[in-house]
Amino acid sequence: MGAVTNLNLFRLPGVALFCGDARKALLNLPSERVQCCVTSPPYYGARVYGDDPLEIGLPGQPLDDYITALVETMRGVRHVLKDDGVAFVNIADCYNGSTKGPSGKNSAVGNNQAQRQGFINKTTRVPGLKPKDLIGVPWRLAMALQADGWYWRQTIVWERPNSKPESVQDRFTNSNEFVLMFSKSRRYQFHALKEPSADGKGMRRMRSVWSINTAPHEAKDAHFATFPTALVEPMVLAGSNPRDIIIDPFAGSGTT
Repeated sequence: MGAVTNLNLFRLPGVALFCGDARKALLNLPSERVQCCVTSPPYYGARVYGDDPLEIGLPGQPLDDYITALVETMRGVRHVLKDDGVAFVNIADCYNGSTKGPSGKNSAVGNNQAQRQGFINKTTRVPGLKPKDLIGVPWRLAMALQADGWYWRQTIVWERPNSKPESVQDRFTNSNEFVLMFSKSRRYQFHALKEPSADGKGMRRMRSVWSINTAPHEAKDAHFATFPTALVEPMVLAGSNPRDIIIDPFAGSGTT
């Protein structure tokens, strides 16, 4: 796509929506205006959201291209982020060369296009990895962003107690995803949050394992791969103050 202009399509109270390729559109926005980024990019090889060949994470897309696209997007986030800003990226891992086939049960675009449960198409291979190898997508992304100038501050484990069972018999059922926390600078704005202590008698500083159920979007026929509001809330509270600007370059249904 070319340069994106007149990005602001419409406004809701306190919300502005911009349309364009995030890798380029972000660079057209004013610099250093955003305090916090909370986002969840398309998972690698998990879904087809439409018919755009530039879509990020398509099944069969080379892993290097996927990581590069996310690094370019986050480079735009760094452009709009204040020097003391933070970014949270929710992402899951997947396996190389799984025999798991496509499943379009929850897809808005058909049975042959959508895949889920952390598997990529069986015809897709990541060079250098064996079939059934865990790819390590979150770590590859984190190290790529670190090399691009971000401070990789923490990896938060999102435990999903209501995860669906898996049919695989040679490993434990996956029931977690990850939230990678980055900062633009060595020192940044962050509010330490509290949670109930283990004995239930008091409060303690919030830990890095969050037990939060997945939840469908409240709107019927909404985006079919939403992350829950309860997951977004602590990121927003920790990384911003009231009236700060928060950005999500992969807006989905607008949960952030």
